[in-house]
Amino acid sequence: MKKLQIALRELDRMILDPSRLMILTVLYYRDKTEFRYLQKKCSLTAGNLSSHLAKLRAAGYVEIAKGFKRNYPVTLCSLTSRGREALGNCAQELGRFSGAGGISSKTREEGPRDRKALKTKGVE
Repeated sequence: MKKLQIALRELDRMILDPSRLMILTVLYYRDKTEFRYLQKKCSLTAGNLSSHLAKLRAAGYVEIAKGFKRNYPVTLCSLTSRGREALGNCAQELGRFSGAGGISSKTREEGPRDRKALKTKGVE
């Protein structure tokens, strides 16, 4: 039990926050995600999402790019390779404790992309 407690303390707390975990999970399966889409999927206010993204960006887990789409400002968020690796490592460690496995090291293209794909894998 002591070994488990030590291992759990060593997990990345930046990722284990529920809101940040949701953000990283959405970004894991989507490349260059718009801020509004991320806000809707994670059920966060604009201020909360912005705050969490700033922390994730400071940790080097996400990149944020601002631009325009049809003359309207748009903020695009994406997971960095460091963020992808950190999320994978954290999920793998958690899976090791639960015996459930973890997020595979597959690339985004190989992961499930939609609800239908998740259903066929028995996730939903």
